[in-house]
Amino acid sequence: MRKIDIKVVYKGTDISSDIDKYLKLVKYTDSLDAESPEARIELNDVDKVWQNSWFPDGGDEFSLQFAYTGDRTYLDAGTFEVDDLDFEFGINGDILFLGGQATPISKNLREKRSKEYEEITLKAIVEDIAKRQSLEIVGRIPEVTFERLTQDEESDLEFLLRASKDWGVFFKIEGIKLIFYSWEELNAKPAAFTLTKKDSDRFRVKKKTAGTYKSCEIRHSKTDDKEDLLGIVEANPPNNSQDVLTISTKVESPRQAELKAKEELRKANADEFKGTFSTEGDARFVAGINFNLSGFGIFDGKWQIIKASHQINQQGWTCSLSIEKR
Repeated sequence: MRKIDIKVVYKGTDISSDIDKYLKLVKYTDSLDAESPEARIELNDVDKVWQNSWFPDGGDEFSLQFAYTGDRTYLDAGTFEVDDLDFEFGINGDILFLGGQATPISKNLREKRSKEYEEITLKAIVEDIAKRQSLEIVGRIPEVTFERLTQDEESDLEFLLRASKDWGVFFKIEGIKLIFYSWEELNAKPAAFTLTKKDSDRFRVKKKTAGTYKSCEIRHSKTDDKEDLLGIVEANPPNNSQDVLTISTKVESPRQAELKAKEELRKANADEFKGTFSTEGDARFVAGINFNLSGFGIFDGKWQIIKASHQINQQGWTCSLSIEKR
């Protein structure tokens, strides 16, 4: 079994060598949605230090990296704040369970608030929230204008998710960064590597037989009694479906209607082929990476990692990938 180096920096101090003999399990999960990346560490308390002076506090900050010994390429899981602390006393030993998430719990991102926005762009809303929460904006924000949008007893996280979800982007909050990703840009990136059958411990794939569309018909209205047909958005990449997805909704502009239709079509077609790929751990396996499958018949081609779940224990480093074909 290949040896794995695990680096943990806790409150600014590298404690990797101090905790090495206590490490029982390390888990790291990253996904392409609004969920925060998560880390979980299990520590044997054979010396009774974790139940005494070494017991952590909620909100403590730690970072996590790991790689095979001798490999210069570390998987940088990022920085987390402790949000979950459990301790188990048992006949087989005492164990500390420490969980953390990348979205800071120390900020008031989950505090409910109300605010009215009028004649404002999505970018300006994002900037307003980022300033209030002392976050740095990373990535491109689509050009969308709202005549009126209300944050009604919602947290900034909830409101930002609702305000941005229809326009082809998603975001994550990692540390002090508010990071926006474009589905169109992610999907267009070339494959970074190729996986074959020899790389797979288990690969299970599902083909959706209904609910995919060749195009989307855009209808928008600003009143209850009139609808305007604006045109057709074609699936990109094209598929073999003959069905047309019709979107009829109240929007404030043709621009909103077009972006919303593109996003609805993308979501409908995104999981035509989806699967889970279990394999040996690798620093390349992170959410958002595109890769090729080869040797799997009709399932060959470009796929995207939607969720990567890494686990390191005494048996080694394994990874379960939730993937969709692109």
